[in-house]
Amino acid sequence: MLLVDDRPLAKVIKKRKWCSFTPCVVVSIRGETYFRRLDEWHDSTLLVWVETTLAKGGTGAIELTPASMSYLERISKPMLLLFLNITKARLGGDTPDAQALSAVNKVSQDKVLSERFTFTYTDGIAYGDRMAALGLISGVLPSMAFNTKVSTHSLPAST
Repeated sequence: MLLVDDRPLAKVIKKRKWCSFTPCVVVSIRGETYFRRLDEWHDSTLLVWVETTLAKGGTGAIELTPASMSYLERISKPMLLLFLNITKARLGGDTPDAQALSAVNKVSQDKVLSERFTFTYTDGIAYGDRMAALGLISGVLPSMAFNTKVSTHSLPAST
């Protein structure tokens, strides 16, 4: 028996008739609910799905923060990084920051691209000092950088 105190989640469970989907994993992030049947997933792919869903926070692109950094390092894929004013982007509307975040979220949902690249965004005001290391010297927001994350195993040996 499952006791659910969260009203929005309880409504989703009732509406979706979860009993027909058991066993399953349910992830709820800021009012958005995601679910996957356990009998359709191997342990490793289920773990990747849960980590990715939690890291994306329901948006598509992953917010690069100190908390998500270790997850992003483990993915070890080339990363498209959008620096923006998070406050303006979250307000939405017709601002360049909101448009850029929306575009990156949309592109990140393409299955072929998301298998090859990680799409991320970060607060360009709080982490603006990191922009120069990626070649963004103007300080203008929003700005994008591409980090190829070359593995040391693929580099030629020095003589």
